[in-house]
Amino acid sequence: DGEAPAQSSSEAQSSASFSLQLQTADLVPCLRQLCTAFTPADGKRVKIFFMAFVEKLPITFDRERIEQAVSILLNNSVRFSPSNSKIKVFVDAHSGKAVIRISDTGIGIPDEVKEHVFDAYMGDSEVNLNLSLVKDIVEAHHGTVEVSDNPGGGTVFVIGLPAESKPVDDVIEEAILMDDEEENNEENTL
Repeated sequence: DGEAPAQSSSEAQSSASFSLQLQTADLVPCLRQLCTAFTPADGKRVKIFFMAFVEKLPITFDRERIEQAVSILLNNSVRFSPSNSKIKVFVDAHSGKAVIRISDTGIGIPDEVKEHVFDAYMGDSEVNLNLSLVKDIVEAHHGTVEVSDNPGGGTVFVIGLPAESKPVDDVIEEAILMDDEEENNEENTL
């Protein structure tokens, strides 16, 4: 799949009860591949737009766990968004961090819930257990995860992971149209 082999590998124990299989690899193709292959759990038709503001973004991470965290956020975005909506996934480097931003135009999260959205015991237990897992995965990578309102309606989740910043080389945008009849149709929008 065109990725360079891992440059370093180690195992780390997180505060949650799972271990990380860390490797240094490029986050951009990892997220591009995840977005291209993503199939919503409920089969809802959505458009996923992927945009990278850097050509390469090497970081040390557990690919399987970061893909799991991003997949949880994508599934929640689909779950709380209407059919035919757009979900945007952006990746960029800023202030020594890899930044993954997932925005949707769904129903949003009430302000009184936002401060507890990552607590396992709050509200809809399935959603919050998953969001609690996202937080555990990101924090095990010494990163941060935040939630805010999307100015156009909906929700924005931002994950920040330690990385070495690279200059902006290229902007890559892809739209992936998915539903139960058309799986993984990709259209370039640039």
